[in-house]
Amino acid sequence: VAFKDPRVLHALEMIADRYGQHGLTERAIARSVGLSLWYFSRLFAHHMDVTFRQHLQVVRLTHGRRLLETTALSVKEIAYLVGYNHTSTFDRAFGRQYGFAPNDVKRKTS
Repeated sequence: VAFKDPRVLHALEMIADRYGQHGLTERAIARSVGLSLWYFSRLFAHHMDVTFRQHLQVVRLTHGRRLLETTALSVKEIAYLVGYNHTSTFDRAFGRQYGFAPNDVKRKTS
C-alpha cells in the first residue's frame, strides 16, 4: 500500500466501519478529519484516484454482492443494510458495476 495522508487513512477506516449508515456523507467525513469539504474532496481523490462517492459505492456494492452470495437475505434487505435507501438505486449501481442484476446472483446461489 502506497503512503496515504493519515486523514485519508482515517476516512477509509470510517468508510469501512460505517458504509451501511444512511447518513454517511463526504461532508461528515471531512468534518471528522478536520478538513473543509473542498479540501477533503481533492485530497481523497488525489490519494485514491477515485472520488469519495465512487469509493463508497464500490465498498457498498462489494459488501452487497458478498451478502447476496452468502446469505438468504432479500435484495431489498441487503440494499438497505449496505446503505441504499431504495432497492432500485442499488439495482442500477450493481448492474453498472458488475454487468448483471442482484437478482441474478440470488438465483445462481439459491
